[in-house]
Amino acid sequence: MAHHDGSSMFYPKSTEEIARILKDAAEALSDDDPDDDHGIPRPRRPIAVVCGGCEASNAPFMQVMTGADDEKEIMDDKIIIDLKNMKGVSVNAHEMLVTVSAGATIEEVVKDLKTANLALPLGTGQPVGVMGFLVNGGVSGYFSRRLGLLSQRVLSLTVVDCKGNVSKLTSNDENTDWFAAMLGAGSALGIVTEATFRAANASILQKAHQYVFVPQAPGASSLTSVDNKDVEDNSLVVRRFSRKAIEFMREKVMPDESVSMEVVTTATNAAVVTVVFYDTFNDVKGCCTDKFCDLLLVHAKQMGLVVAKQESWDTYYEVATALWPVIAGMEGHPLAMIQHCCGTRGSPSDVVLDFVEDVWIGEAPFQEATMSIVEARTLGGAIRKGTKVPSGNMYNDFFVDLIVIYDAGSKTIDERKLIAEKTSRVVANARQQESCLVVDFSGTHSQLDDNDHPVKAVEIFGGESQAKMVKAMKDKLDPHNRFRFHPFARILK
Repeated sequence: MAHHDGSSMFYPKSTEEIARILKDAAEALSDDDPDDDHGIPRPRRPIAVVCGGCEASNAPFMQVMTGADDEKEIMDDKIIIDLKNMKGVSVNAHEMLVTVSAGATIEEVVKDLKTANLALPLGTGQPVGVMGFLVNGGVSGYFSRRLGLLSQRVLSLTVVDCKGNVSKLTSNDENTDWFAAMLGAGSALGIVTEATFRAANASILQKAHQYVFVPQAPGASSLTSVDNKDVEDNSLVVRRFSRKAIEFMREKVMPDESVSMEVVTTATNAAVVTVVFYDTFNDVKGCCTDKFCDLLLVHAKQMGLVVAKQESWDTYYEVATALWPVIAGMEGHPLAMIQHCCGTRGSPSDVVLDFVEDVWIGEAPFQEATMSIVEARTLGGAIRKGTKVPSGNMYNDFFVDLIVIYDAGSKTIDERKLIAEKTSRVVANARQQESCLVVDFSGTHSQLDDNDHPVKAVEIFGGESQAKMVKAMKDKLDPHNRFRFHPFARILK
């Protein structure tokens, strides 16, 4: 399908079809092609890969959201490949193998895992494409502490490079660096059309509890709307409790790899605490799962908070799907999102906890972007012990993100800019704490195209040697940067 700007939209149904599209485009612009009228060599046609019908890459999308036009990307003659027709999940329950096609979403994979009683460390966003999650350093807040990163469970990848060549990659063949680089920066190197994972038995989940805490004052909070009355007081109470909950996480959860914990602070003045107990959790100290959070409940009561909702789950599927209704309710025309993260290697100090309370949560644009959240979670565990992959998620034990979400269609350009500026100030303050904080180290939770706060390859890819390896593979596999519409464009070009 041709577009008015000279770009071409394709909806392939197979690896072979993608290979043919890219091979034809590569042959059409060979090294012998003449220069243009100004003597400038013609660029190779850039390639944008999307999943689900979106016809724009992140670069022009962010430009529209911010109203910026000073760094307009020349989009003429691009190739857009939409993978939405490449659905497919194949499960071998006996061998505990799961093979996923390029267009499959997290929702589709989780549902097939349920049928086979298997588990993978997937994220909680059901519409997210599994391949994009995989190749950009995806991490599961609920399951990675027990199962590692999703990339650490990959056995093989089928990849199409920018010239249309198809390769089957594993960690055991001669393309070891290529295989490794795909697990942290794959969207910059090629198109993954299929991946096979080693799954785990779903019994890795023993129990999970979730508590939604809100201020006790009548009408002070809800999960879906913001009450203007006493907003500042309620916000302060929730922030202080979130800090107390993260302190609880540091003291009681981080030393115990059989437990994982997440504390979510919402723009609507609620704190959502989720504690996940793995099969390795042992009640040796008389602290059963039902009593584990008793101290936290006491803190909440003392601080004037009540439990507005409490749920318990016994299966992997219940936990994996717990947030699907919330995410489905986030609507926008379009829905705009800005993401940043920070964390620590080892347990966070009191200075870090103070910063998270006062700045990361306290100065976030919650009033302007009322669907926004801050998530603090435990990492480490199986991630640290697993196969080394080029992702900053491997090396940070404490993780806190800021996800700013709003309906862009309901905001003026000035309102969007204010949200971006407030978010930028929070990140700038975090970078001033880099003696005790690592900032924007996660490929899936960092705003990699942020002009004011450019990310560092050494953090995103988990170290200097990993960053050099990824850059070397980029130069080798895509020297003309045809895969330029990817999250790592600024640090790999």
